[in-house]
Amino acid sequence: MIVVCNSGEVYRNGEKPTPMDFEALLMQDVIPFINNRFRVLTNPSHTAVAGLSRGAYQAFYIGLRQLGRFRSIGMFSGRTTVESMHQIGGTADHLPLLFDAEKMNDSLDLLFCSVGEQEEERATGI
Repeated sequence: MIVVCNSGEVYRNGEKPTPMDFEALLMQDVIPFINNRFRVLTNPSHTAVAGLSRGAYQAFYIGLRQLGRFRSIGMFSGRTTVESMHQIGGTADHLPLLFDAEKMNDSLDLLFCSVGEQEEERATGI
């Protein structure tokens, strides 16, 4: 198992940091780098995306938008409201999938969501 922990924010010279640029960084730079440097199984059944806090929502967002790349998505203490999605620059284009149980079941082996009942903002959007 290889675990990669990246910062969820992408900073470029002179630009405001935009966390949703993390999808491009992950898909275009990080995953190809790992696949080229290490002996890994690259099929979706052996690839997962997970995150903690803001990273949990980013994993959720990216995982649903990239269903052909990941069969497992893990969210740990993540914000899942539509408001939080807009705060990090996301769009709602992945949300209809949540209401298509057949496609979700066909596309994912695991969707894990863990949020404590005493956390300020619980998983209210799922």
